[in-house]
Amino acid sequence: MIYMCRPAKMSCSDMTDMLQIFFSMIYT
Repeated sequence: MIYMCRPAKMSCSDMTDMLQIFFSMIYT
């Protein structure tokens, strides 16, 4: 699984952010 970190958001291990990426990868 690929983890993407946004420049504006330094906390890449944030659970909500991880969920957004997860769903983004599914629906893309």
